[in-house]
Formats: sequence, structure tokens, C-alpha cells
Amino acid sequence: MDVETTRPSQTGRAAHLLPGRPARRRGRPVEAGRGQLAEQQGILERFAVKSPLDGVILTRTVELGEWVNVGVPLYTLVDLDQL
Repeated sequence: MDVETTRPSQTGRAAHLLPGRPARRRGRPVEAGRGQLAEQQGILERFAVKSPLDGVILTRTVELGEWVNVGVPLYTLVDLDQL
């Protein structure tokens, strides 16, 4: 059996990985994926919980994935420098 005949054709599914060809996924350019990544990072930033205080979480009053409203305490923080 000839080894060359068992290799996939360069015009097959892996053709987009050849040097000099733009990387694509499911027919969409990578640039579109970068735009979506930037959009998702912006959404994540909007929903990030940030404390105005330094400290260590002593207790957590909500569970991961739980919906909360504005003003609901999420954590009890303690400043270890004050102990």
C-alpha cells in the first residue's frame, strides 16, 4: 500500500490550516470571532461583581448562578489587617 494514497487531500477539511491561507471556522473568518469575543468580554465586564473594599470573603450569602437584585448582600468581607 502506498503511504501517499492514505493521506487526506489538501483540499479536504484541513485545507484551511495550510500556510498562507486565512484561518476559518465553519466558513467564518477569525476576525468575526474576535468581534464576538470582544462583545462577550464586554458583557462579562458589565456583570462582574467588584467590591469597593479590600478583604477576604468570610461568608457567601448566595450560590453560584443564583439571580440577585440590586442591594442584596452577596458576601460578608473581613479585613485581615484589622484583626
